[in-house]
Amino acid sequence: MATVTAIDKINKLERKSLPFEQFFGEMELTPEQKRKRTVLAEDIEDAVLFLFSIYLVAKEYDREVDRIAAAEEYEEQLREALRKAQIDEDVIDQYIEDVAREEARVTAKRYLEDEYWTSEDRAKLIAENDSNTCYNGQEFVDAVKSGKTEKQWKSMKDFRVRRTHREVDDVVVPISEPFVVGDSLMMYPRDTSLGASMDEIANCRCTVSYR
Repeated sequence: MATVTAIDKINKLERKSLPFEQFFGEMELTPEQKRKRTVLAEDIEDAVLFLFSIYLVAKEYDREVDRIAAAEEYEEQLREALRKAQIDEDVIDQYIEDVAREEARVTAKRYLEDEYWTSEDRAKLIAENDSNTCYNGQEFVDAVKSGKTEKQWKSMKDFRVRRTHREVDDVVVPISEPFVVGDSLMMYPRDTSLGASMDEIANCRCTVSYR
């Protein structure tokens, strides 16, 4: 799987973070879905800022950081936030394995390079992306459990939608099969389980309807 560094590269070049209400408000979601994503994003942002504070204090006082301990504390705070949001344990485990550990690793590797790596802007970008990732995964799990048999990709249909996502817009597939998005396979928008490229995942605002 591509690293979170790829997401950071895209974010540094293309955009700054948005208020959570604005970011999720633009998406094709119900008011309750938007509210849940916003609340989770706020909790994830708190965990990210805690991680960043460890490295900022170390930088200020020219101290070494116990990177393993910092990453473990970060993971524990994230798990607590996701359980509070009633995210399935399998979804949590996949997110921690594929995303959160890489966020901690990249932060430890890059924090001395420039202010971006421990900035509030990066924390918000991580939080909005990760909240979407986890809730998209949870909604897929819920759809399977409820007996849904098909799913349809829904893009935002605006100028910011990347070409590969426009091409899959409104495509319907069986719920057990992946969408083909560019060169990636994805069970739902922002799915990392099949090794999708971060170019297809970063800042994605697409959703899925199940039936």
